[in-house]
Amino acid sequence: MSTISSYFEPMRAHGYFVNIVGRGPEPDTYDVCCAMYITDRDEFSVSTTLRYDVRDGVRGCCNECIGCGGGGAESEPRTFKRGSITCPLCGEWTRPWAMRKVDCSGTFKITNNGSAEFIKSLKPGTYAMASVHMIEAICDALEEAYEATGSTMGGGGL
Repeated sequence: MSTISSYFEPMRAHGYFVNIVGRGPEPDTYDVCCAMYITDRDEFSVSTTLRYDVRDGVRGCCNECIGCGGGGAESEPRTFKRGSITCPLCGEWTRPWAMRKVDCSGTFKITNNGSAEFIKSLKPGTYAMASVHMIEAICDALEEAYEATGSTMGGGGL
């Protein structure tokens, strides 16, 4: 795996689309954004999130995106309409309200022994990282990336 983002790609199978969006003021401290894409919600407010195994292709049998259904054999490219977002898999506009993006953000630090720990939730306007599973998955990916690449620039980060 060549880039830091490649360590986060397997997390898409859990519905976590993760990126490092900045570095903190201390060495080996990272501001991380985790987006989840809600594709359905029932009357009991139970949500279904988009999950994508990176070993699968993005396109189905008729060349449609497995996330948003766009780009099929007889479809035209979609344009922005109110309620549309960019599909995280194919990059096309979704049908209005077909998906909703939920951003969670937080700060993580790689400690001296190479383990990652969650410091705090980050930006106002995003949801707090409250899911233990999400936090542990991000920590595991950061630790794996740190083990493979090490700290650079005198402790400045991955």
